[in-house]
Amino acid sequence: MNAAYVATSLRGALRLARFDAGGMADLDLTISGLQRSFLAALLCLPIVGFFRLTQTDGGTDTEFVVVQAVGYAAGWVVFPLAMVPIALLLRLSRGYVPFIVANNWAVVWQTLLLVPAMVLMRSPTTAAYSAVAYFFALGIVIAYQWFVARTALQAPAVTAVGIVALQLTLDFAIAITTDYLASSDA
Repeated sequence: MNAAYVATSLRGALRLARFDAGGMADLDLTISGLQRSFLAALLCLPIVGFFRLTQTDGGTDTEFVVVQAVGYAAGWVVFPLAMVPIALLLRLSRGYVPFIVANNWAVVWQTLLLVPAMVLMRSPTTAAYSAVAYFFALGIVIAYQWFVARTALQAPAVTAVGIVALQLTLDFAIAITTDYLASSDA
């Protein structure tokens, strides 16, 4: 794996963000590419880590950091595992690997898209705008996820909506569980 491989993968994911199905051609849609696509988690880690570790007075004590790390890892593993039986059930298994590859690389752009809203949420002077910015960015992310699911899985539109709903639900459940376990009340 080299910088050119990562750049090509990110270019493919960016093309998908522009609703260009041709972005799939820039992705390595093999089993090896599936494994490598999880390196996108390393690209997102500094940004997510910063926001997760500075969001609360939980500080950086060992237990808090471990819970956040496990929650982050779960966020990358749970959805792909949940999609295995769903892809089989919906007869979309031939699109499973391309979907997970595209989805993983797309998360890098989705994370970057949410950064401005997360920064606004930190400032008391922009609190009124932060919710609007966050929901606007989230709407774009959801549309992007839908396009990736529809394109990579070659699924009907309504099926792609259900898959995005599943992904959002799992992400939300992991975030709530992580926050609960990381809180001092747990």
